[in-house]
Amino acid sequence: MRIKYYNRNTIFNCLPLLRESGFIKEQFTDDYIKLFDQANFFHLQSGAIVDRTGANQFFIPFVQEPNIPKFKGDFNKSFKQICEERSIQLINTGKKLNILWSGGIDSTVVLFSLINKANDLSQIRVILTTDSIIESGNMFDLLIKDKLEYTLHKNKINRQKFFNEENININNELIITGCAADELNTTKRLKIIPTERKYDNLNYEDVISPLLNRELMDFFKKSMQLYPTKVKYHKDFLRFYHMTYSMFYGLYSWYPYIDPKFLNIMDSFYAIEDFEKWCIWSDEAIYTEKIKIPQRNLIYELTGDKLYSDKKGKGIGNPTTVFNNDWFLLTENNITITYTDLMNKIKK
Repeated sequence: MRIKYYNRNTIFNCLPLLRESGFIKEQFTDDYIKLFDQANFFHLQSGAIVDRTGANQFFIPFVQEPNIPKFKGDFNKSFKQICEERSIQLINTGKKLNILWSGGIDSTVVLFSLINKANDLSQIRVILTTDSIIESGNMFDLLIKDKLEYTLHKNKINRQKFFNEENININNELIITGCAADELNTTKRLKIIPTERKYDNLNYEDVISPLLNRELMDFFKKSMQLYPTKVKYHKDFLRFYHMTYSMFYGLYSWYPYIDPKFLNIMDSFYAIEDFEKWCIWSDEAIYTEKIKIPQRNLIYELTGDKLYSDKKGKGIGNPTTVFNNDWFLLTENNITITYTDLMNKIKK
């Protein structure tokens, strides 16, 4: 059986059970498997990683093996251009677009990029919470409230209950998120590995070698051999880490918590190769003290909201809460495997 996603919080504590259930191939030792846990620097315990270069093979087969873009030459598309092209692509589906808007920078880029390219604003519905309004200043009142269809959840709710078929037609609608934008901008906070800008131009080995064991350093260096650009400085390592390991979490972390019937219509605005190429090769993606400058500039251009564009910091960011953390794997059929499921499989 192949999988789409896994729960770090459970699988590394139950390797014998997963082996007996037939999920783990015999050639993968426990020491090798646990390197994937050690290499995971997320604060969120359920956050999952894979090696998208393919250098370190994951120990359970995936539906579609993760991969990282390959590119030769100069990548000259701007962030704005990619947003425009992606917006046109989604608008041209002709489907109703349900935009998950947290009020943060990344989902605001998504929302107003789509508004800018839509011929008919009735194609767009905004899904938000009261936190989205709090996080975005007066943007909701001025630019959304009386102009667009929206669904307002008054409190944070369980992700399984975030969508329902009364509001979303799964045959003719899409759900669009801003997931993976922090990975593209390497702004996700990590544990163990420092992310402060003062380390940017130091040799990456000088920064991280004292913090990691030799086996883990070798694990990363194996990936670097297949990574499309050279990793020399710590800022290069952060970009390498997010593109190689963290991007998987950014794209798919919602999946196990959503009613399976909605998964096939759910997509991230940022889930196209050009955004990853932009992150890896574009000078526009170079680090600055103030995060997400291209995004801020685009928001100002599309909304005229200078206060938001200039001052917006890291906020609430997530429109839901996450429950049900006892699952192990999300399979290719969108079935969530739990501890009970594994025990029943063994008994058979």
